[in-house]
Amino acid sequence: MNNKVLRVILVLFVAGVLVVGSFGGGFVTGRLLPANTIVPTLAPQVTATPGGDESLQTTFQPFWEAWSIAHQRYVDQPLDDTALMRGAIRGMMAALGDAHSAYLDPQEYKEAETSISGEYEGIGAYVDTTKDYLTVVSPIAGSPAEKADLKSGDQIIAIDGQDMTGVNPELARQKVLGPAGSTVHLTILREGIDQPLEFDIVRANIVIPSVESKMLDNGIAYVKLSIFGDNTATDLHQVLKDLMAQQPTGLILDLRNNPGGVVPTAIQVASEFIGDGVIMYEQQGDGTRTPTNALSGGLAIDIPLVVLVNEGSASASEIVAGAIQDYSRAKLVGVTTYGKGSEQNWVPLSNDQGAVLVTIARWLTPNGRTIDKIGLTPDLVVKITDEDITAGLDPQLNTATAFLLQMVAGIPIAPQESALLPQFPHSSVELIYHPEAGTLSTPDGQIAYILDQENNRWLPYVPDEIKRSLPTDFNLHEDSIGWAIRSADGQELFIWDPVSFTWIFANMLSTPASESSTATYSLITCPLAMPPHLTIGKPARLTINLNVRSSPGIEDNWLQTLPVGTQVEVLDGAQCIPYGSGAYLWWQVSISDGTTGWLAEGSLTGKYYFIEVVK
Repeated sequence: MNNKVLRVILVLFVAGVLVVGSFGGGFVTGRLLPANTIVPTLAPQVTATPGGDESLQTTFQPFWEAWSIAHQRYVDQPLDDTALMRGAIRGMMAALGDAHSAYLDPQEYKEAETSISGEYEGIGAYVDTTKDYLTVVSPIAGSPAEKADLKSGDQIIAIDGQDMTGVNPELARQKVLGPAGSTVHLTILREGIDQPLEFDIVRANIVIPSVESKMLDNGIAYVKLSIFGDNTATDLHQVLKDLMAQQPTGLILDLRNNPGGVVPTAIQVASEFIGDGVIMYEQQGDGTRTPTNALSGGLAIDIPLVVLVNEGSASASEIVAGAIQDYSRAKLVGVTTYGKGSEQNWVPLSNDQGAVLVTIARWLTPNGRTIDKIGLTPDLVVKITDEDITAGLDPQLNTATAFLLQMVAGIPIAPQESALLPQFPHSSVELIYHPEAGTLSTPDGQIAYILDQENNRWLPYVPDEIKRSLPTDFNLHEDSIGWAIRSADGQELFIWDPVSFTWIFANMLSTPASESSTATYSLITCPLAMPPHLTIGKPARLTINLNVRSSPGIEDNWLQTLPVGTQVEVLDGAQCIPYGSGAYLWWQVSISDGTTGWLAEGSLTGKYYFIEVVK
């Protein structure tokens, strides 16, 4: 796992936010130490100049030699001793080989301390610093960026008139920072628009709530934690109190893209959902383990629960999710988490020279699992694709909702199926789930939907008689209107009717060109008000792939499929046979090889479609 995920999540267009590069990935899970705290000695004391312990003098002799050489021989004098000192500390921390231990200069330390509070000054947008240009991920709700109508994917190609081509995006990010009330001019390149867009944005004080909540339409409570900050536990407790008063049937805890925070907050949050027991173990370098137990007074320890996680769920998020998973308190839904299983302390340095961020322990789940560089694997693996994001879809949330509703309804879900059972489609009749077949049927046994296990969704059932009439490269397509069967070139062939659970020919609404198909009818039951427009003994041509059957009616009587353009001779007809909530007219025909069979025409609208008279 690289740093890109957390760069996207943590790097904000706000003053007082620590860029992820300063941490080397991951977020501070450790307890914060105030500046006046006396910390245990982590290494032998060394004075600011050579001296002290003899072994240390020997060890540091090359360092001071390099210091002297730089001061005596470097071409550009005088040198900035403070910058050299900070660089030396930064290099020392990097030499530990720990991605989460680092040096924070005074400004970075100030930003790090401030970042937990969730209050900043800036334009208020999440950004990605891994692309060629600084790129907007999403504006923060209610921020100047949102009010200016910045969009996800916007590339900032100039700041205050200065071209950002070739400029490190992190440097560009810093140029956007500024105090509340000041204005920054951004030049934006937006996909689909040829010319750059110009924005003047007034920076403001940005408050990012660490807890958001709402009641979903189906009676399920939803809580999202964006960070484990100083006020998160108190805010969450009040939110849960308000939600539980509404008697929800279940609760979804969303920890997606939550990079973590401080350990005490993680324990308090986990204790809202776990009544007692160990929440985590702290493991020292010598293998000693110290347990941290749940606190009393949790408000959501019994309600049915699902937890959403993804690759941006790290550190404190994983402490909470790992404990919940170990106790089988809830299912985790989403994708594998970040995998940060270590704990850091910020230790301030003398003379206001910043702090070192140092890993002091590793943490384990209640069952003794380590997740460092591994992450937590969800019980229900559900991915979100780029297409889902573009369409505004959230299959992870949908799966969590469906799972909760099925739990509450008492629908048995086998372990191997639980990760694959999405929410039932809306229906005016009860749909019955058949685990063995992976289908949903109506009470009278008609198959309505089939489970698409790979994509965790229900697809309208396509019977064999429909499949045989389709080109080999057909596909199912869903949009805001509903489901359709399309050809490779995008032509709609059939449209799904969610009321009758049948497929309707897409061109039923437009009468094909034929000698007598001039009237419009809307009857959907037999007898259809359709005058026989074909003449017995005359030829006709097919305008769509069509199944020939041994007798009228859609039964197990398929003979073969005739492609578009096939010419047949009409022998007899027309018989009206009901099907679903519609009906077909059936014509007996013969084809060139001498085969005799029946072809269907007309359906829900009662319009001519299948056979066109040859003049």
